[in-house]
Amino acid sequence: LSAFAVVQTKPVYLRIFLAAVFVLIALKMMFENRKKPGAEHNNIQKIPDFSLFFFGAGAGIFSAYAGLGGGIIYVPLLNLLFGLNIKKAIGTSASVVALTTLAASISYGLQTPLTSTANFQLGYVYLLAGLPLGAGAALGAVKGVKLSMSISHQKLRKIFSVVIILAVIKILLNF
Repeated sequence: LSAFAVVQTKPVYLRIFLAAVFVLIALKMMFENRKKPGAEHNNIQKIPDFSLFFFGAGAGIFSAYAGLGGGIIYVPLLNLLFGLNIKKAIGTSASVVALTTLAASISYGLQTPLTSTANFQLGYVYLLAGLPLGAGAALGAVKGVKLSMSISHQKLRKIFSVVIILAVIKILLNF
């Protein structure tokens, strides 16, 4: 659904909206005090099964609208709203990102571009860039999992916050 809205929205409005949302998320993750006993280990709130579908749909819409695979949305959602520790939130997010990305890729691929297209382009998907980036990301993910397991929960939350801030800077500077 969001692929249709994105192509109709002016880029400057997208950048401002995304930057504002991401700054709020990053600040919450960076400064929220989670040093209570057990706060990063077993503070999993019971997530009603029916609500997961709606949170997933909302995160999927926002992820596709932002051009993200979803991790930057799912991790704070699981960590801040549902109390999963950061490592479980990242692991759970990784399990749904593939489906979100696949659905968004198909949706963008089925759109008819408003401008000229290049060879190896399907809709708004440029395969000569997407496929090598995806292959590299898959290989890098293996190393990333090993690194995240060697870092404390609190430090990983701060690192994730910095990644969000870097995404905001990229969005605002449009590079």
